[in-house]
Amino acid sequence: MKKRSFFTLLEVLVSMGVFMLLMLALMQFFTAAQNAWERSDGKAQLFDTARVAMDCLVNDLNCAFYAEDFENTTFLKYDSNPATITFATERSEGLTLVQYKYNSAAQKLEIREIKEKDFFDNQSSNNWITRDNDNWINIVSNASAVELAENIIEFSLESYKDKPDSGTPQQISGDTTFKPYPPFLLNIKMTVINERAKKVLDAMGKTDYANQTDWTEEQKDIYSQGTQTFKRSVIINRGQY
Repeated sequence: MKKRSFFTLLEVLVSMGVFMLLMLALMQFFTAAQNAWERSDGKAQLFDTARVAMDCLVNDLNCAFYAEDFENTTFLKYDSNPATITFATERSEGLTLVQYKYNSAAQKLEIREIKEKDFFDNQSSNNWITRDNDNWINIVSNASAVELAENIIEFSLESYKDKPDSGTPQQISGDTTFKPYPPFLLNIKMTVINERAKKVLDAMGKTDYANQTDWTEEQKDIYSQGTQTFKRSVIINRGQY
C-alpha cells in the first residue's frame, strides 16, 4: 500500500504568501496603468477641447465680414487686456456677431455671439454692423458668455497690416479698432496646462508661469510636459491694403 503525501502547514503558508505577493504586484501594476491612462486621457481631452476652440476662432476669422460700403464701421476690434477680439462672421445660419474673450482669472476662453435673425427680433436695426456705426460692439459684449476651453494660461493675438512699399506685414501694437478695414494678418497663440501639472506646480508655489527665472529644472520639466501651445496664422485678405 502506497504512502500518501500531503502538504505541510508550512508549505501551505509559504504558497499563500507567494500568491499574495504576486496578487499585490499585479494590483499595483494595474493601478499604475489605470492612473497613467486616466492622466493621459484627461490630458488628451483637455488639449482636444483647446484645439477645437482654436479651430472655431480660426474658422470665424476666415469668414470675417467686410464690405467697402460701410466706411465708418468697425469691422474688427482687439483689446489686449483682457485679450478680446470682436468681429462679425458669415456662418451657415447667416451673419453673426462674435466676441472671443480670455478670462485670465478663471483661465478660460469664452465666446459671446448674436445671430442676425435673433438680433432684429429684439434690437433696433440701427445697432447692426451693416448700419455704418459701432453700436454692435457693445451689444455683443453684453451677451451671455459660453465657455470654450479651460486651463488656458496664455492667450494672445498679434495683428498686422500690409506695408504698401515692401509687401511685408507691419505689426500693429496695442488695442486696435480696425476701421474702415479689417487687419491683413492675425497670429494667435494659446497655451494650455493639464490639471495634474497645474496642481503640482501650485503646491510648489509656482503660479507665475511667465516668469520661471527661479524655477528648478524639475519644475520646468513638469511645466514643459504638462503644457501644450497652439499657434495659428489667419490672413484676412479682402484687398483692403
